Amino acid sequence: MLIDAIVLLFFDNIFLNLSADLDRFFASWLLRAYSLIFITSFVKASFVKKKTIHSSI
Repeated sequence: MLIDAIVLLFFDNIFLNLSADLDRFFASWLLRAYSLIFITSFVKASFVKKKTIHSSI
């Protein structure tokens, strides 16, 4: 995540073939990807928790 923040600061120098106006789309894509990872971890944790509760009964 730290590297992504640095990449966003120097977007036009790193991605020479992309316009500097596209950095907001790149940032939104990163935010969406991180949010999916974050949500998936909670869904998986709750699924594992429910599964262990049912198996112990």
